[in-house]
Amino acid sequence: AQLVYEIKSRPGEERFSFSHALVPATLREGVSGLRRHRLHRRVAQAIQKLNTDDYAALAYHYDQAGDETSALTNYHLAAERARKIFANDEAIYFYTQALELNPADGALTFDLLSGRARVYELVGQRSSMKKDIDQMLLLAEKLGDPRRKLEAQLTQIDYEIAANPLVILETTHQAVESARQLQDPEQEANALMRYAEIQRSFGHLPEARQAFETAARRFHQAGRVGQEAQAYHTLALVFFASSDEQAALEHAETALKLSRSAGERKQEATSLRRLGLIRTEMGQYAQAEKLLQEALCLHRALGDRVEECHALALLADLMIQQGDFSQAEPLINQSLGLAVSIQNYGGIVRATRLWDDIYRHHGQYEASLDYVDQQLKRFQPEDNALLNLNLSGLKADILARLGQYEAALQTSLPLVEFIEQIDSDR
Repeated sequence: AQLVYEIKSRPGEERFSFSHALVPATLREGVSGLRRHRLHRRVAQAIQKLNTDDYAALAYHYDQAGDETSALTNYHLAAERARKIFANDEAIYFYTQALELNPADGALTFDLLSGRARVYELVGQRSSMKKDIDQMLLLAEKLGDPRRKLEAQLTQIDYEIAANPLVILETTHQAVESARQLQDPEQEANALMRYAEIQRSFGHLPEARQAFETAARRFHQAGRVGQEAQAYHTLALVFFASSDEQAALEHAETALKLSRSAGERKQEATSLRRLGLIRTEMGQYAQAEKLLQEALCLHRALGDRVEECHALALLADLMIQQGDFSQAEPLINQSLGLAVSIQNYGGIVRATRLWDDIYRHHGQYEASLDYVDQQLKRFQPEDNALLNLNLSGLKADILARLGQYEAALQTSLPLVEFIEQIDSDR
């Protein structure tokens, strides 16, 4: 029928092609639905015999065959694998397909939502993450499952921690107590990590250090080496903030060794970034740049947009400290653009402060003030109160540099009230 023809190939090899790209589609459309289902089922059965862990192909063919149970199982397996190897777009697709096939609001639905929420967090899709968290909280309550309720709380804390740390602090306390009642050292450590991070952000370093150290011990007890590494490299920041650079360096290097031994690439990237920060402050610029570039490449390879934003800002800061402003400026713009696109409010503040560093170096205080005012107009209080408080604090600092002390005092009053509220709640 001249639908298929032979094409050139190596000696001893035979190769064929359709005469036109539309031919296979037309032939497929001509097959009845019942027969097409049978063909897909036969393909799935063949794959099951030859390559049992080709979950994506199995899910597709079982789905097309109308075998929703087998399709759901394999979409779930494909999603989990994709998440582990940071194939983020594929993971979101597979989780979504599985959720569409899952008929009941049961434990499996919760687990699928939880997995997808974590991928949304990684790629910075905050609004999508929030929708999944809301469903997780409702479902955990409906199931009456204390472990899943705790997991939903921890995911909610991760969503809120950058925007509303004061509000979420009580939830974090509850999560720690819930994990202890369940006698679950790993989840206790996860809750302690959130609690410690909030305390660190408030500048309560002794509380943060104690919580991070306890979390590291609990992760060690649970055999979770990658998460133990996370505790150590975050603990390094506490020592760094306490001006103990040597202890910070030692903890970051311990974290890097642990993450590499566990094959935890995400934690390895963050440990490299923390080491780069410390080396920068120690004036070891060549080593710092190498570490930060390595971290940036790894963050990008993993599709970790939140951490990529941080790495760009640290590289910009490194260039500023060396007086290389032409290199710093595009890095700041990349970091800011990424922070805005993923609603990373800490990243927006960090990039704004870096621009202030450049303006201040050139003595351009008025230009810096104008830039901060633009950011304050761009991000209204309803977007994020903490973002606006940080930007207002920076504006007050610039006004003081300009000798406009009354204006500086008035601008800083909301920040003072916020700090007093934090201390009164301790």
